[in-house]
Amino acid sequence: MEDNFKIKQCSENDALEFSSGTYRVQKIIDAVSKVFKGNLGKQLHESLKSYQINIFPGGSGKNPSHSNYFTEGVDCEILKVGSDYWQKGKFKINVSIEFIPDEPEKVESELDSVRQEINNY
Repeated sequence: MEDNFKIKQCSENDALEFSSGTYRVQKIIDAVSKVFKGNLGKQLHESLKSYQINIFPGGSGKNPSHSNYFTEGVDCEILKVGSDYWQKGKFKINVSIEFIPDEPEKVESELDSVRQEINNY
């Protein structure tokens, strides 16, 4: 299954500059992907278990990867309010990583004063 780790508004070859340095978007995506596929899934699983939520029951015979939360998802069924049947599907956590551009500063044009004069007539 395809990885869904992308940064909205950026391509993988773009660069992001922070006060600490400049990094290619792909490098950030690789690091985030590794975290989500690694220990974060296990930490999430343990946290859910502390709330008595066991999405991967021990008796299933399968040995699922905790990264499934973020990759292909975990098989489940949903019973929606008002529905007469359970619908099969996947439980999947999607995280959005975005670049949100600042509003561009309004640069005053030399023509603004001419426009203002015309509007005053």
